[in-house]
Amino acid sequence: DVKGVACLVGPRLTELPEDLFYRCIYGLARISRGRGLEDFRRRAEKALARLLHPSRQTGLKPTQLVHLCWAFSRLSSQPGEVFDTP
Repeated sequence: DVKGVACLVGPRLTELPEDLFYRCIYGLARISRGRGLEDFRRRAEKALARLLHPSRQTGLKPTQLVHLCWAFSRLSSQPGEVFDTP
């Protein structure tokens, strides 16, 4: 059950290494078709904002960043939540 996995993983998103964070967000967005994961999406948005903060250097590849943009779009993220993150 996708919602069950999202409920288990959501509170731990900030603890995941970057590669697992990427796989988790991208994978759940693909199999959920973006429905029913509002709490997970909000947690993921906050975790991504911390991950991409200018004071940090990210190890994510450009293609992974593009996939994350797609995943957040599919999860119904709105401008200002993820896409406008400094």
